Parts: sequence; structure tokens; C-alpha cells
Amino acid sequence: MREYIALNDGWRFTEQFSEGMLLPEFDESGMAQVRLPHTVKEVPFHYFDEHCYQFVSGYRKKFMAKEEWRGRRVLLTIDGAAHEAQVYVNGVKAGEHRCGYTAFTMDITKEIVFGAENLIAVRLDSRETLNIPPFGFVVDYLTYGGLTREVWLTVCDSIRIEDVFVYSRLSEEALRTACTFTADAELIAEVSVKNGKDDMMLRQSIREKGTEAYALLGEQALVGDTTKLCFLLKAAKLWDTEHPVLYEVKTELLQGESILDELVTVVGIRRT
Repeated sequence: MREYIALNDGWRFTEQFSEGMLLPEFDESGMAQVRLPHTVKEVPFHYFDEHCYQFVSGYRKKFMAKEEWRGRRVLLTIDGAAHEAQVYVNGVKAGEHRCGYTAFTMDITKEIVFGAENLIAVRLDSRETLNIPPFGFVVDYLTYGGLTREVWLTVCDSIRIEDVFVYSRLSEEALRTACTFTADAELIAEVSVKNGKDDMMLRQSIREKGTEAYALLGEQALVGDTTKLCFLLKAAKLWDTEHPVLYEVKTELLQGESILDELVTVVGIRRT
């Protein structure tokens, strides 16, 4: 099963980026200690020049890679890096991403040293650029830079669930009835599996968020890299602004009686 390790504490930050800070031996004594989420520049409440937070900065974070992780995959996820990030692990470029409002994940297994301290370094460019969303047309809000959301490691096996995309489709009767708060719904999930095999199964269960027990939706054999699941959810509570009901959908990857991996996806079931 997978293990999650939060990496929000103990970061170092500088507004003056240099190439040397991508290397493990860099002297961090001149860098500020910060915790994520973080912005590259705090600004006053009254008027200021929006260019004051648009520059190239640097972040560093050290972490221990346990020896028992050897033989598994280690994934690094950054939930938000505004706006162009180049990510290095122990001085080796592991990935890059352009857009401060979408998460990205990198497999850093080859870059880390197990049983030792490792370094994540990020070169972060928070300048507005026409070819990076949301720029390129009219932006009527301030686009602060920084590692603005959480960062974590996922330790998992090479055979794993990569992604679960869940959406719903209401019954015809529910669509015709304007004021219903519950409805029968088809719960549809597109499940991507890495290195799956023909003898594997997918199982889905559901519960209303905040409750204890999951109810089984169903099982289906794995079909290629992406399998589409479709199960009926009777009398689903619909999400709206006054009653923001959420559900947790648990997707499990099975081989025989063994659960190889699982992911929980939080969804709301809406009329539109």
C-alpha cells in the first residue's frame, strides 16, 4: 500500500536565485526558513506595484529517504508552484511545470539516495509570461508567486493506480424534477493503472464524507491501461451551495485476495 509523507515544514527560501543553490553543498545560512504554503513576497494592503512579486526565487528542502523504501517508487507532488518551476533532486533535474494553478507529480526514484538525506531544490519564476496560463489575455486579479500549496511524497509500488477521474450522471426523472435533493445517479470512473496485469480487478466503494462505513459499489476486471467503471448509486444526496454534501469514492486494485493499492477520490454529485 502507498504511504504519504508531507513536506510542508522546514523549507529554505531566497528572493535572489543562483544556480549554486540547486546543489546539495550550497550554504543555506543566508536563506529564510519558511513553511508551505508560501508567497515569495508579502505586500501591504494599500496600493503597491504588482511587479514587486515577479522575479526568480529559490526554494530548498531536505528530507530523509528511508532504506525500506528501496525497491518501491517515490513520487514527488507539488500542488501549486506559481508560475514556472524547475525542480531538482540532489542536483539532478527531475521535472518542470508551467502554470501556478495545477498540481504536478514527478517520479524521483532514480534521483534519491535511500537511507540518506536528500535535497529538493526549486527554481521558481513568478513573472507573468504570455504563454503560461492564466496569462496571455486579460487577468483581473493579482497572481502572487510562490509554492502556494502543499508538497508531499508518495511511496508506492511499481504496480499502482495512477489516476481516478470520477463524474456522475443523474437519472432522467431527476433531471425533470427541479427541486429534488436526492436522486439515483450513475457514478462513472475512469481508472488508470500503471503496470497492471490481466488477472487484476478494480473494486469501488462509497461513503458520505464524515461517516464511517463504505458501501460496495461493485467490481470489474482490469481492461488495459484505463478501465471505465459505471455503478448505480441509489438516492444520492445532491450537492448545492446550501447543502454541500460530498462523497468519498474508494478505488482498490486487487490481485486475488490481495489489495495492491487504493485511492480515495472526493466528489460531489450535482444536477449540472
